[in-house]
Formats: sequence, C-alpha cells, structure tokens
Amino acid sequence: MAKFKAVYESEEDLPESIDPRELYVERDGKFVLDAEGVKTLVDVEKLQTALKKEREEHRGTKLKMKAFGDLTPEAVTEMQDELEELRAAPGQKGRPSDETIQKLVDARVAKEKRELEKQLKTLSEERATLLAERDELKGRDKKRRLKDTIVELTRGEKGLKIRPEALEDAELYAERMFVENEDGAFVTREGAGVEPGLSPRELFVAIQTDGKRPHWFMETQGAGAQGGRPQGGAHKGPNPFDKKTFSISEASAMMKADPIRAKRLIASAEDPSLAKQVFAAALRG
Repeated sequence: MAKFKAVYESEEDLPESIDPRELYVERDGKFVLDAEGVKTLVDVEKLQTALKKEREEHRGTKLKMKAFGDLTPEAVTEMQDELEELRAAPGQKGRPSDETIQKLVDARVAKEKRELEKQLKTLSEERATLLAERDELKGRDKKRRLKDTIVELTRGEKGLKIRPEALEDAELYAERMFVENEDGAFVTREGAGVEPGLSPRELFVAIQTDGKRPHWFMETQGAGAQGGRPQGGAHKGPNPFDKKTFSISEASAMMKADPIRAKRLIASAEDPSLAKQVFAAALRG
C-alpha cells in the first residue's frame, strides 16, 4: 500500500485517491499534510534553523559579556546613574544653579524610569506565560468536550452507527471542522469546505447521507419502513416549503423527523422568503 508523503511540491503531485482539501494545506507554495499534533518536515526545518540562529546569537552575547568580568548588568546601570549625578553636580559650593538641579532631576527620573520599565517587562512576560497556559487549558477542554459530543452522537436507538475503530479518526476530523459559537455550542466553521453553522449531528448525518467516509459507519439493515436510510436523503413528493405546495403540517413534521432534509428543501425553494415564513410557522405549530 502506497504511503502519503508529508510534503508535495505542487497540487498536481497530490494523489488522485484523496480530496486534497481534506488532508493537505498550501504553505510556501507547497502542499503540506495537515495533521493534528504531527510536525511536518517543513516545520522541523524551520525549527532547526531558528534553533541554530538562537545558539549563534547566544554564543556572540557570551563573548561580549566576558569583557565585563564579574560586573552584572544591574551594577553597570547603577554606576551609570551615579556618574550622571556626579557630572550634573561637579563639586560646586553654594546653591546649585537651576541647570544643575534640572540635570540631577533628569538623571534620577531616568533611573526610576528604567526600573519601572524593567518591572513592566517582567510583568508582561509573566502575563504572556499565563495567557499561553490558559489557552492550552482551553484547547484541552475544547478537545475533551468535542470528543464527548461525538461519542454522544453514537448513543441510544437514534445514535449514529459509527464504528468504534473509526471514532478516533472522526474526532480528529471534528477538531478541524468545528468552532464554538457565542452560546458555547459546536458549529462548523467558515472556510471548512462545508456549510457553516452546522451542528455535529447535522454534519455527520450529511456525511453518511452523501456516502462520504463510508469506513466510519456500520451497515444499517432492517431499520423499519425506511430500510435503514439515513436522514437527509433525496426528497420524494412536493416540497412543503415551496410556494405552490407549501404545507405547515408537513413542514413541521419534517423539521422534527429530518432537519437536514428540511434545510435542503428550504434552500431549494422557489421563494426563499416564503420558505422562511413557512419554517417560522411550522416552529410555532
């Protein structure tokens, strides 16, 4: 069995057996495998280059610091502040001039400013570290809740029949497809190659209906009069959301039994505004 490469030079080199938008992303003119938690060859090369540069800069800084011996940066700064004050007041007797006083004030203000800037830098670095830790925790929590959501889809009599060995693949796919909306619910994101705003159930039902990723789903047989047909299939009969054949009772029943098909029929209606009115009336009914 042929193995996929981590990087392809052009889109023409991508294998014909896959949809390149699902597995690869374009980066610096090349197509790189987009896998959660996996570093590509390009990522490794960039990291090695950055590490080499950092080591060279550290070596150069270390050589420069040898000239100062045991002096610390703090000691040098303090000596500089004292020198500025001595220059501002060169041992004169009597009341110092206004210019001398101003120089002394400026020197001490500059010293306090440097101290405050140093503290601010330390606080900024600590804040950045805390934010990074918070984002990491939020990311872990999101992955956990999304995983629980996918597992929940498989439970109960109406649960999706996803193969246990395919759950991990389905969860990784979900991580790329879903974001949280303002209400904290998972919905498909913009630019994911599918209709944005779909819930996990709606997307997975659509995948099963369209015959995509068949290795995820178990065979369904003997599922009543529908013969195991999943929701969202082709509609037979008049469109209850259409201008000439609308029916609030049929629309309401379809929205409860098969929301995926209902959305598709609303989108294909001759008069979308009327279809939305029927939809609203069906909700009230």
